[in-house]
Parts: sequence; C-alpha cells; structure tokens
Amino acid sequence: MSGTCGNIDPCTATGGRIAFVSNRDGDRDVYVSYADGSAPNLVTHNGVDDFEPLWSPTGSQLAFRSEGEVFVVGTDGNGLKNVSNTADLDQHAAWSPDGSMIAFDSVHSGLSSVLVVTSAGAAVTTVASTGQPSNDTPAWTLDGSKLVFVSGTSAAADSGVWNVALTPGATPDSLFMATPADADSSPRMSPDGSKIAFISSHDGNPDIWIMNPNGSGAEDLTNSPDAETELAWSPDSKAIAFVRASTDSSDVWVIHADGTGATNLTQSSRHNVHPRWSPDGRRLLFQTDRDGNNEIYVMSATDGTNLTDLTKDPGEDEAGEWTATCQ
Repeated sequence: MSGTCGNIDPCTATGGRIAFVSNRDGDRDVYVSYADGSAPNLVTHNGVDDFEPLWSPTGSQLAFRSEGEVFVVGTDGNGLKNVSNTADLDQHAAWSPDGSMIAFDSVHSGLSSVLVVTSAGAAVTTVASTGQPSNDTPAWTLDGSKLVFVSGTSAAADSGVWNVALTPGATPDSLFMATPADADSSPRMSPDGSKIAFISSHDGNPDIWIMNPNGSGAEDLTNSPDAETELAWSPDSKAIAFVRASTDSSDVWVIHADGTGATNLTQSSRHNVHPRWSPDGRRLLFQTDRDGNNEIYVMSATDGTNLTDLTKDPGEDEAGEWTATCQ
C-alpha cells in the first residue's frame, strides 16, 4: 500500500485501514486496504482458509485463525507465526491492551479453556478454568490485569459471564449467572472500562445486556422479541452497535449505553452483520449480502446514510476490522 493524497498520506486521509477476509483469489485470505476500500493488499496466501482478522493495538500486526490455530502476521505479510500451536481448535483471539499478549479459547474433545500466550508465541498458559466444560470468548479489561469470559456447561445454554485475574493461582469470579440458568455470550468491555456488555437469554431470547465490571447493576438494554447476535462498543463508550436477527434477515442497530435511542441503520431484507466502528465513532463498517454476495460496506453511525460498498468484488468479502493506525 503506497501513494499520497496531495501532501497527506492516503491512510490518514481516508481514516485508517481495514482488514477483511476475501476468497477473491480462491481460498479465504486476509486483505488490508485503506478505509475507503482502495489499494487492497493480500496479506496471507497459504492455500487454506483464514478467518477472524484482528488488528494489534499498534496496527503493525494482525492476529487471525487458520487451520484451527491462532497466527500473527505483519500487515505486509511478513513475520507469519503460529502463536497458539496447541493441536486443538484455537479461536476468538483477543489482543491485550499493550499488545504483548493474546488470549484465545481452545477446544479439545468438546471441552474449551481460555489460554494466554505472548504475541511472539511463547509460554502458552491456561488461565481460566471454572470446573465447567465450556470456557470461551475472552475479552481484556482496560488495564490488562483480568480477562472476562463465558463459562458454563455449554456455549449454547447454562452459561454465565466470569472474570479472572492474570496472576498465578487466581480463582475465577462469577459476574452474571441468572437463575434459572440461561445462555450468555460475547462479553465486551467498554473502551473506558466502566461497563461490560454481553448477550443474554435471561429474559427468554438473546438481548444486549450491560453491567458494571464487578457484575452489579445488570440490565437488559434491548428487550426485544427478536434475537441479538453481535455487539460492538463505540470508541467513546456511549453507544453499542448490534445485530438484530429475524427469521429471514438481520439488521445493524445502534443503541445508547443507557438503553435509549435504539435505531435500525440498515433496514434491509438481507443479512447485515459484523458491525465495527470507525476510530472517530462517526461511521460503521459492516458485512452485507444485499448485492447477492458478501461485501464490506460503510455507513453513517447516526442514521445509516452515506452507504458505500468498499470492496466491490464478485468474491465473498467478510469480517471487516478498522484501525486508525497507519504503520
């Protein structure tokens, strides 16, 4: 990726860079483009399918899942390294705030654990074991001292939100486990560290919930008869983008963190998923099949206007992730 926009670097001019997965060259590979979709660059090309690209905090590397392992690679495709290397199914990578560690969950014989490894691929350590068979989808606290994760008898039912300190011998603490047992998933810390958002079926169907970091003050934000399936915090921690799914379609919505102002931004009869905020919080990236194949679009985070197809390719383009960094 090179070039200039006047005297301004095109990365800065367009608002950063986007990583995404595409099968435009055959198998699913990770690509990086500028935030306006220009200059797409192939990062991985290994003859197998790659998934779940995730920017490092500095924007100099990407973590991704391939062949059941977590890999790290430079944005130019150099420095590829298998950092999990457990011979199990490793997935759901999460960078620590300082970029020195990667948490992920590892599935072996139907049982999953939360592990941590250095971003260089050394010293894999199991950090979360509640005695339940399912422990997955880790997220870091703002200071990097704890992990929030889901634990239960299965990922689909009877699960709750827990946390654990990253100190030797630390015991996990239960933050949210409703009675009767329900299915909780996708815990995400707000960027300012003040709240945890997660998906819970405590009220009968999957809704977006929010609570304090110690598990107090849990409340159902969306309380919808439909199913909420994904969520993403705005950079200023004041709003949450989420996906609401019905029988034949799904839409990207936003809601204020106090539960007000729920707005359907896509209003489409197709599938609109994987919302990700622009670094300035003004736009949302998302994946949609409205053109017959999956593309990465961007729109206003306020009202869904200024809709733009960024990828414009006949292949399947998926799982867009945005970074402000221009390294």
